[in-house]
Amino acid sequence: MVSVGIIFLFGILGLVVDVGWGYYRKQVAQAAVDSAVMAAAAAAGSGSITCGSGGVVCNPSGISCSSAAAGSNLLAGCQYAAQNGIAKAHMTIAADLASNTPLTGVTTNYWVKATVSEPMILSFLQVMGFRTATVAASATSGVIGGAGGNGCLYVMDPTAGQALYLNGANLSVTCGVYLNSNNTVNAFQLNSAAATLNTGSASLKMVSGAKIDCSGCGCKSDAYYGTQNPSNTTQCADPSYAAAAADPLASVPPLTPSGTCTATNYSWSNIGSPPPLVPGTYCGGIKITGGNVTFTAGNYILNGGGLEIEGANTTVNGSGVFFFNTASAGNTVGPLLMSGQPSVTLTSQTSGAYEGILYMQDHSVCSNVQNQINGNTNIKFNGSIYLHCTQTGGNYVAQNLLYTGESSTGYYSALVVDTIQINGMSNLVLDPTGGQNTGIGLGGGSKPYLVQ
Repeated sequence: MVSVGIIFLFGILGLVVDVGWGYYRKQVAQAAVDSAVMAAAAAAGSGSITCGSGGVVCNPSGISCSSAAAGSNLLAGCQYAAQNGIAKAHMTIAADLASNTPLTGVTTNYWVKATVSEPMILSFLQVMGFRTATVAASATSGVIGGAGGNGCLYVMDPTAGQALYLNGANLSVTCGVYLNSNNTVNAFQLNSAAATLNTGSASLKMVSGAKIDCSGCGCKSDAYYGTQNPSNTTQCADPSYAAAAADPLASVPPLTPSGTCTATNYSWSNIGSPPPLVPGTYCGGIKITGGNVTFTAGNYILNGGGLEIEGANTTVNGSGVFFFNTASAGNTVGPLLMSGQPSVTLTSQTSGAYEGILYMQDHSVCSNVQNQINGNTNIKFNGSIYLHCTQTGGNYVAQNLLYTGESSTGYYSALVVDTIQINGMSNLVLDPTGGQNTGIGLGGGSKPYLVQ
């Protein structure tokens, strides 16, 4: 009778001690896999993710953490799990691109799945015949392009016809194109057989009901082409429907003009080089129509007048610069104007609030001026041009950009505009850093999320 009582007592102790310990290890294991998949996804990056590049591993079958390659994103995940108390030998980790996903109902650019199977030696429950148990946990993360973070052309006007207008233009992009206009006639206009949009492996995303007018480029009827349909799939890009893209640069803060002008109606048209321009408030804007002008790194507030760079005899350089176009104290807002084939090389800041942004229009002083980056063959931009009106308390004034620009190797450009007309050959290249070059990815781009 005493023996039976002792066995019963040990059974009760086993339930309390072993089950409690098992529950604790289960919590440890879950925390470990959660942190592992998030760390591995974050290490893969938020830009263009390529298997075998930058330490990114794609292995949908999974590997033991004990064999994760040095310097790989999967090893980073395994190390986080180890810091959370799970030995590498007890965890497997798998990852791959979206084309081979284990997830349902969730679209990711890249996913990571970690699984723990940890043996647990029982103590008091052994007297009841239970020798061992297994603690199991799993988690999956995904790199998800919230707000269209993989894009470099965002056309934001919600209703405009010809919001995206290719005027005999050949536009090639290695990134997503997001068109928010719901115009049922010609949200996207291609005007001739010479007009083409080539998105490569990226996508053209339009809102439901929006139409493409491809009347001059050999297309035939279909729902999204209105009365036209792609017989030439290179010329007439096949869109997919999605909700309107959020402004990927909405979190960029405005600047306030100083009460003191660094310069008033600054103009340089002479041959030769003036002293380098310095950051500050330029009342009446900046106009350069000749010579060799250098911008020192920093923030330039254009209080009226805008920024004009014109002429084949004009050379402009600037590294780590940000231009904020506004108007106050009686000044009149001016355009962004680059024309006449100047040689322009501008790169954005690589850190801080204006990381990746070259030029921004003040949302509160939108006007109907025509912005132009046009007729250029020598423009090199590393950064975003941000011309989107979000002003409230008045009529909406769309910011239009007339654009011709051909990117060069090593330069990453993005355009966030209300409407745009593109002329000639232009290229836009995806920022592979997820933000440092164009700012896109910081406030709405691809990020890792715990999804299972």
